[in-house]
Amino acid sequence: MLRSNDPRFTDFDFAPGSIHSRASGCWFEWENRWGKHGVEAIVTPHIGKSGYNAGYTPEQPKNLPTIPGYRFIMADKAYSADNAWIGLWNAADGTGRSQVIAFTDQRHTSLVTLPFRLGGLATLPSPDTPALGMTIVGEGKGRGPVPYFELLAPTGVRVTLPPVDRTALASEIERTVVMPVGAHPIGAYTKDYALTGVGTVVGRYDLPPTRRPAAPGRWFDDPADIPKIFDGGCSVVNVEYDLTARKVLSVSCNGFA
Repeated sequence: MLRSNDPRFTDFDFAPGSIHSRASGCWFEWENRWGKHGVEAIVTPHIGKSGYNAGYTPEQPKNLPTIPGYRFIMADKAYSADNAWIGLWNAADGTGRSQVIAFTDQRHTSLVTLPFRLGGLATLPSPDTPALGMTIVGEGKGRGPVPYFELLAPTGVRVTLPPVDRTALASEIERTVVMPVGAHPIGAYTKDYALTGVGTVVGRYDLPPTRRPAAPGRWFDDPADIPKIFDGGCSVVNVEYDLTARKVLSVSCNGFA
């Protein structure tokens, strides 16, 4: 649960990592404080950059299921063999109830009913497993706590891709990537890549110790084999690239332990 006395911290409608406030037009970010069992607290909340690449507008489904007593809010891709979309519906009478619905043009399934109103949802394939990463945030109106979920769910789908020239693909990604504020030039980093089973490439850029040259890019057969680094700030940069759209989906610095 998120809580703030700042009046701008309200009325959310997008949650791709950072969260967007309709009331102020601001994007809010924070750092995670990690402990033995995961995230123990969030620290250094601040106004940040958009959670989407410049010019990107989330696609919305053309055909929506009718959920009696509920009003559609938004949806995002499900990356699943069984369902094309996952969406949010809030109670039409204004009470604090919502449903998360998985659906296609022909059918839908209610995944959960929650005791508060939701404002935003964003999904991305997980870089380490054939699963779906999902972020959900409550509307946050008023001064009460705001629910915030980061979930990981198996999708049961893997994308079969034609053979690719990995050297050329790495060069293509590196020409496209815009390094985040605070990072070094891209040529200073050692680069690790892996193809996922959901049509993306994940990359991890690591700044080598002083006076040691950056090694050539390495490819791993499984994203889980890329060495894990959980802190380091902008000495470690994470990249995700969409093979179908031929565009960078996300670029971010690591947090700090």
